[in-house]
Amino acid sequence: MARTRLGGYLVEHSSFGQPTPFETESHFLFLNGYFDLVPRYLLRTYAPNLPGHTTSDFVKSAAIKKRHLQHDIFSRPEEEARNMLEDHVRWKNKDTDNLTSWISSLIFALQHAVHRYSNDYPRPRKHEIAILLVDTKILPPRTFLPAIALLEAYEIKSPNDG
Repeated sequence: MARTRLGGYLVEHSSFGQPTPFETESHFLFLNGYFDLVPRYLLRTYAPNLPGHTTSDFVKSAAIKKRHLQHDIFSRPEEEARNMLEDHVRWKNKDTDNLTSWISSLIFALQHAVHRYSNDYPRPRKHEIAILLVDTKILPPRTFLPAIALLEAYEIKSPNDG
């Protein structure tokens, strides 16, 4: 595992356990092209107060942390999946949320780390906040899907659209 310090924050690269790949149902086949749009490298900022559990060795969603079964979003009833996704993108984290967020922008990841340090209560120590870097090519295909694809699939407006 490689570790690098950037601006006082630890950036780590490692592999994971068993991811839950997306398995698109027949009425979501139009999403298949989105899998090719996933960047080679993705980042995840993590801090103690975030839902789920992230370390340099694995990423667990809030659902797994709370011992809920890990199911692909497309295997859930459509209304349940839509509600979970809408709550996820609006930062209304619930124990049954099995999604984890990733970003391709190092600047955004660093800004999120600073935000967590400045605004979380109780305030985490600097060494508790880190940024995980993953090479998406070392994980099974369909492990990642751009958020815009899921928003389109469930006809949810982006939080940025109001």
